[in-house]
Amino acid sequence: MGYGIASTYFWKFFQFKASMERAYRLPSDNELFGDENAEVGNASLVAENSMNYNLGFTINKEFKNSDSFYFDVNGYLRNTDDFIKREILVRTGTLTSVNFGSTRNLGVDAEARYYFRNKAMIGGTFTMMHLYDNEQYRGYEGTVLNSHYKDRMPNIPYQFGSLDAAYYIHNIGKKESGNVLNLDYNLNYVGQFYLNWESLGSSTNKYDLPTQLSHDFSATYIMKGGKYNFSFEVKNITNEELADNFGMLKPGRAFYGKIRVYFMQRRKHQHHNQQ
Repeated sequence: MGYGIASTYFWKFFQFKASMERAYRLPSDNELFGDENAEVGNASLVAENSMNYNLGFTINKEFKNSDSFYFDVNGYLRNTDDFIKREILVRTGTLTSVNFGSTRNLGVDAEARYYFRNKAMIGGTFTMMHLYDNEQYRGYEGTVLNSHYKDRMPNIPYQFGSLDAAYYIHNIGKKESGNVLNLDYNLNYVGQFYLNWESLGSSTNKYDLPTQLSHDFSATYIMKGGKYNFSFEVKNITNEELADNFGMLKPGRAFYGKIRVYFMQRRKHQHHNQQ
């Protein structure tokens, strides 16, 4: 929700873009009312409001051999008041959300993909940002010096990304059958980040979460033009120790299987031109 202004310019296979906006983010249902489990609601939350500036460009290039390349990068600056921040309630160990005074976020998002005809794809995304406490004075009258001023906001990753690759095998079993086997690999990366204010503790004794890397693989077999789908997936293949933004451990290696059948077919509409 909000308003803004945007401009874009196309040149050959380049697109340049810039925008400025005033944005408002309303609290979610879980943030307001909780989930009756691990998150306690806070009905007094107000909407975040931010002034955002964006600048970026996109490359979308198709080659004669039907290969294509896509690249997009966007830099941004976001000045936010009443930032909605998740915290742990020490007494109960549950999560809740609170409005935090003022933050500033300077960052960049990037995505790149290369498509090899209709046989394979490789790509990835990467985000790097600097989200920090931008409120110099706190307290009811705004006269108390904020000891966390310019500290990065805790419990938020500042570098994260993914690398994914896919290979498509067409017409398995019988030529022109239309059956397709999709093989997908995904690498997930989350850089080290602090679980508390970075100014707390000594340089050798910080409460942080180390860099996390994990690998996923999936295979999907599609038959009869998509009527039958059989999929198998392995999450966290190497059984790495992974945690969420508050240091709570996630499940280790996991296997999933799914069968999906469409019983209804789309009707083919015929268009008749009147003479």
